[in-house]
Amino acid sequence: MKSWSIYNRPFYAERYGYFLYNALSGRLLQYDEPHSRLIESIRSGGGYSGYEDDQDFMETLDQNGFILDKRDEVRMLMRKREMRDQKCADASQLVLCICPTLQCNFRCAYCYELSQSDSTVMSLETIGRLIDFIKRHEACRKLSITWYGGEPTMAFEVVETLTERFLDLFPNYDCASLVTNAYLLDREKTEKLNRLKITNVQVTLDGPASTHDRRRPLKSGASTYRRIIENLDILMNSSYNGSCSIRVNIDRSNRTAFSGLRSELLDRYKNKPLTVYPYRLSTTHCRADAEIGEMGRDEWADFIVRGYHENDIVPERGFYPDSQALNTCMASMDHGYVVAPNGELYKCWKDVGRKSMIAGSVFSSKPDERNGIASSYRTVGDPFLNSECLECRVFPICGGGCVKKRLEAQQDADSGIDFCSPYKESLEVYLAASIDIYHKREICDIIFGRTDWLTMDKGYRLIDPYHVFK
Repeated sequence: MKSWSIYNRPFYAERYGYFLYNALSGRLLQYDEPHSRLIESIRSGGGYSGYEDDQDFMETLDQNGFILDKRDEVRMLMRKREMRDQKCADASQLVLCICPTLQCNFRCAYCYELSQSDSTVMSLETIGRLIDFIKRHEACRKLSITWYGGEPTMAFEVVETLTERFLDLFPNYDCASLVTNAYLLDREKTEKLNRLKITNVQVTLDGPASTHDRRRPLKSGASTYRRIIENLDILMNSSYNGSCSIRVNIDRSNRTAFSGLRSELLDRYKNKPLTVYPYRLSTTHCRADAEIGEMGRDEWADFIVRGYHENDIVPERGFYPDSQALNTCMASMDHGYVVAPNGELYKCWKDVGRKSMIAGSVFSSKPDERNGIASSYRTVGDPFLNSECLECRVFPICGGGCVKKRLEAQQDADSGIDFCSPYKESLEVYLAASIDIYHKREICDIIFGRTDWLTMDKGYRLIDPYHVFK
């Protein structure tokens, strides 16, 4: 007996009418008012008595996962779990986040790291042991590297030395990322980025100069904004053939600054490979004296969607939820580690410097499982082992949220740590924005003759907001 999927979300978009979305199949159905009554009848358990002549509509619901045998729904969900497990266990790729040093020249108001005063720079001995550690991953065919810190440009010679060794091991090594505050990213370093196979540089700016300098000053308290912009000018006007991502850490105090900063940067570096995106700042790991007003899930959803309606800002991946999201990261992967300057291994970059979270060392022949850190990230952090998550209507597009936060929330039930996705309360808001973009594109396609006028002559149709972002 086929029944209503628990992952269905019927809703009414004021400008466009009735819709039904399924988070497991990722399909979106638009329909008229008569069909809305049929949908409500099926949803409430009344079946489709009186609508027997509309078999095409029922087949559409069936074929797209809106109604299905519960056993099939479980199978589809378990297939997602299988795919997630396969990705986490994939030994063909080694994912490393390497910290040449934990020292930093900034004192950011919200920094979660504990070892910024540690001036240790990765030694040649540790570099050698790291290379040995990589060699032990015999099945590895692809090496994925992110340079992190502290501030990695304060030990840039380590980046250069290790890259040479990587190229010897992996002739196909061609894609690394650099996370930097950019204060020391001068012309000399910029000119080396291509040779070092760094294809993306991530830099943080938290608003205009007055806002940014208050939140991200030098250790001395001096301003940093102007120097960063000068170095970005060098980067974006150089022969560098990669891209640059500007991350803006957002909380309640600076959310109004984002759109202006974004416009200014996109105009300054017009036609350059630059993206500017907001990041929801969390107080979970901030210093106790940090004055950060973390935005709740509903506030964040409102901020993102308001940016579209007021300033035409569309997230890089759009608003439409990805039903194929497996929500894996380095912390959940068997072959993913953060490497500290002294060779300590961690599973999450927010763990660096916390001795209780050490998962091993490059000086050991295998990860240290005595404290169970790596296995905890794989098991406690696995959302498929949580019945509450499995029954959540947005689980297939949420994937369980941040693995790090899941682990901490389970270890401390009274912590109040929130690891859920904004989709939980605001799915319809994101879907409505997706539909608005879809219909605007549809009208443009019709006006320019790229498609015929689309009607709902049957009273319903499947629509594909994904194509807007292809």
